[in-house]
Amino acid sequence: MSTSLQLNKFLVYRLVFLIVFMGYFKTGANESDSLFKVIEKMDQDSLKIEFLLSNASEIQNTNPDIAMELLLKAEGIAVNIENNFELARISYMKGELHYTKGNYREALFELFNSLDLHEKNENEKGIADTYNKIGSIYIYQGNYPNALDYFLKSLNIKVEINDTIGISNTYSNIGNIFYEQGNYEQALNYFFKSIEIDKIRNNEQGMAKTYMNIGTVYLSQGDYDNALEYNFKSLAVHEKNDDKQSIACCYSNIAIAFEEQGDFEKALINYKESLEIYNKIGAKQGIASTLYNIGYFYSMSGNYTKSIENLKESLKIAQEIGSLRDIVKISYALSDAFRAIGKFKEAYNYFIHYKLNNDKLNSEENIRKFTQLEMQYEFDKKQKEQEYIQHQKELAHQAEIKRRNIILVSLSFGILLLFLLVFIVYRNYRRKKRDNELLQKQKKEIEYQHDQISRQKQSITDSIHYAKRIQTALLPPDEIVNNLLPEYFILYEPRDIVSGDYYWISQKEEKVILVAADCTGHGVPGAFMSMLGISFLNEIVNKEIELKSDVILNELRNYVISSLRQTGQTGESK
Repeated sequence: MSTSLQLNKFLVYRLVFLIVFMGYFKTGANESDSLFKVIEKMDQDSLKIEFLLSNASEIQNTNPDIAMELLLKAEGIAVNIENNFELARISYMKGELHYTKGNYREALFELFNSLDLHEKNENEKGIADTYNKIGSIYIYQGNYPNALDYFLKSLNIKVEINDTIGISNTYSNIGNIFYEQGNYEQALNYFFKSIEIDKIRNNEQGMAKTYMNIGTVYLSQGDYDNALEYNFKSLAVHEKNDDKQSIACCYSNIAIAFEEQGDFEKALINYKESLEIYNKIGAKQGIASTLYNIGYFYSMSGNYTKSIENLKESLKIAQEIGSLRDIVKISYALSDAFRAIGKFKEAYNYFIHYKLNNDKLNSEENIRKFTQLEMQYEFDKKQKEQEYIQHQKELAHQAEIKRRNIILVSLSFGILLLFLLVFIVYRNYRRKKRDNELLQKQKKEIEYQHDQISRQKQSITDSIHYAKRIQTALLPPDEIVNNLLPEYFILYEPRDIVSGDYYWISQKEEKVILVAADCTGHGVPGAFMSMLGISFLNEIVNKEIELKSDVILNELRNYVISSLRQTGQTGESK
């Protein structure tokens, strides 16, 4: 029997088995043990793995726990036969399940394992899909620079392999980053790019997800009619495909729109529908988000007891899964709710929690890195477009030369044209070689400069850290403060490693002198001023002066004026 015939028979056998047992699983055997007994009767490991993965994929949004059991069974078989290609697929699907349930740490572990296996297998599509999923998790963790970095990596590969559906999906994900950053115009730009591709490819499910994203943007812009229209369009498709997680998300978005329009009864019904589905599939991120929405709803209705109850539960889950963006908005809502009922201590504590996490989420470093990545992507995109145009011109030029060559050959001038063609090709080759050498030289120079800058930055940072040790050594030791004050706490948080703030304490003539000072400036300049202040205070208090606040402060002022040589003239330090 020929190899081709054997292969065809195997494919037919595999397809029939999948259809029969997929139907069996759906209609009768709901328990995984029964399914595993059926699998044991199959005689080929590759068929068992394909069967398990197909079923797991179909039920991952409706019964993620059984789906995980199927994946673990498939993983055991794939390990035994050392099938790295299937192991990469299994790790990716396990990552998806953890992502659906909000277990982001476990999801990233599985996805990076899948990425490693895909790279070893040189599976470009697998690499691109995994990059895309990793980026999605980083969005929920509030790590937008990393998210955009992985989306752009994914997009570059998908463009190269012409994976149009994948390009559409990545455009939608990049739009989500701009949405989270509050750049709604750019978000809609990427969402509609995604829709255009999906319409051409008739990718109904892809369009449904992007419709929901567009509805979310309109919701944030206060355009509730359009928000409802796009979410209902999305809901219809997801209900047809029984995509429970997306159904729950649509219900939540629809509830928000109804709430903003003042239809509170419909809003609460949709919130509860959403929460019920998320609880059934164990989607922690969805549960946290919906509990927040319900808490906010009760807060707006004046029922602060129920509001705080839902918000606290939402915050607990958000902290468990490490969703920084959710922690920020939930903390703010809890602060507002406690303030409304007059519990100002709790309100203050939650506001501090909100402020610290919000600063972390929107740090200048994140914004800078995000902007750099965006600019780099636009530059690479334009460069590739120019290369593509140039390539098309070269192809057209070569086609014209070939056409002329054929005509001239028919007229007995083929040899002359062939010589001319060789000359042109050789000249272009020399030119390209020269250009490549120049590019390599420029690349090395850029890499050298980048290395020098990195070294200088590290040296400066090390110096500042050492300065911090010196500054910390000048602050009052704990044992002195403990002896002088019965009850106290110290909140000392330098903004830029070293601080322009300082505290100082001493005892003289039965009096305790305590200073908390804020110097002009922060970072290194402020640190210099704080060290001067500590030194001056030590000297002033040891002098024979009257121990009163105004006397000490005026003396400190004189010391500063004298040390910095301040005479009031223009141009001197102030």
